[in-house]
Amino acid sequence: MRPGEFDGLLTRIDALYFAVTTLVTVGYGDIHPVGQLARALVSVQMVLKVGVLALVGGLVVRGLADRLREDGPGER
Repeated sequence: MRPGEFDGLLTRIDALYFAVTTLVTVGYGDIHPVGQLARALVSVQMVLKVGVLALVGGLVVRGLADRLREDGPGER
């Protein structure tokens, strides 16, 4: 909608590639936000990603801790 916000983002495949590289934190740098709106949106995406990873990690740790409590000490 706003041409010039991203450098190198010309097609839907480019957009998908950018989303995936951002999601998996590879960040090759060949597609990067240039405009202020684009930078703000990418910043929000990064913060949300960290929140989701923390939530999933917390759920895994809680599940493991609950399982250890159920088994009791010395049992496996």
